[in-house]
Amino acid sequence: MKLGYIREFGACPDCSELLDEHGQCPNCAGRYVWQKGAPRSDIYFIYTDGGCSPNPGEGAWAYVRNDGQERSGYFSMSTNNLCELEAVKMALFDTPVGSVVTVITDSMNVIGWLSLGWKRKDFSIAEACKAIQGLITAKRLTVGFEHVSGHSGNDLNERAHWLVQQSRTRKG
Repeated sequence: MKLGYIREFGACPDCSELLDEHGQCPNCAGRYVWQKGAPRSDIYFIYTDGGCSPNPGEGAWAYVRNDGQERSGYFSMSTNNLCELEAVKMALFDTPVGSVVTVITDSMNVIGWLSLGWKRKDFSIAEACKAIQGLITAKRLTVGFEHVSGHSGNDLNERAHWLVQQSRTRKG
């Protein structure tokens, strides 16, 4: 399982190691160099969001993928953090095996728990993170995380947020 920042270059197709800032694989002695801008169909940028009102309370999650795929869902009782994690889980569930993914979220908790080694004191958070990491391994995904400021005008982040609001209003 490879986690890290992969916005520019992705992973080596031979060993799945993250490519360095020059697009070279550190394990394969530079045998593989991905030319920046080279076409690849297995690279996805996924914007995720989740929230509850009140917290805890009725909640929803959503994701929007750079290829136009989007999905959302509803919980009658949840928390903001669990909804944020559910968005990531469902986005990765819907992503093809072996893909390179950058999850873009406004939740520093999601980034911290899934890529920075933050402690997961709450049992439900720990279980959600464990499920996500199992999914990453099972699907052989290379996943990185980026933070985006919420409500800052980023179109896909705003779309994910809108889907959360709509899903919560429609209750599904």
